[in-house]
Amino acid sequence: MTLDDSATIIAAIVSGSITGSAAIVVGYLASSRRRQLKKDVQGRRLTAYEGLWAVTGTAAGVRARGDWAGGPLDKRERRELFDKMTEWYYGKSGGIFLAPKTRELYLAVKENLCCPEPKIRPAGALEEEMSGGDDSDRARGYLAIHQMSLLRWVMRFDLDIHTQPYNATLTEKQKELVEDSGIHLDKRPYKGNWTEGRARENAIGAAAAQPLVGPLRTGG
Repeated sequence: MTLDDSATIIAAIVSGSITGSAAIVVGYLASSRRRQLKKDVQGRRLTAYEGLWAVTGTAAGVRARGDWAGGPLDKRERRELFDKMTEWYYGKSGGIFLAPKTRELYLAVKENLCCPEPKIRPAGALEEEMSGGDDSDRARGYLAIHQMSLLRWVMRFDLDIHTQPYNATLTEKQKELVEDSGIHLDKRPYKGNWTEGRARENAIGAAAAQPLVGPLRTGG
């Protein structure tokens, strides 16, 4: 092997080492950038969710305990809440930060506030609320409270806050509402954070006065 051949081999080794090192550095910087972007988005999502949480306070879970606690939302309150949720969605820190599956749930819950009764999702949800003897208007007001509480529950998981819902048991139609949004309640992180209820202690207004559970139980 001549001196020139050795120099060529050494140059190739050095060049390969530099190229490999550069690729590692570039890969690390790209990964670091992705982590930072994810962190930034999560921070912005927290701000956005705080806004939506406040907006939905009209439908506080405690109201489902009975008229003494506020009772069901009336038609005017449901309309106002619909408008405020829409305003939040198109605000600076709003719907753009909703996780995809949470967005589907958000849209269903919001539409259920004011859509024609036959369009309420999931089918049979209003009838489930009416099983306690309330007329359709009061039952719809309670439905809004229960579904809004489920939306807030799912929002917590988007922020890695794992809790039980305001009422630990979910009815068949409440489960269907959440799962129709693409959320699998039988898988982590939701698995183990809720129980299955019968058609109704949990769904009907004053009868929903169950012990609260979970660290974020107030304002559910």
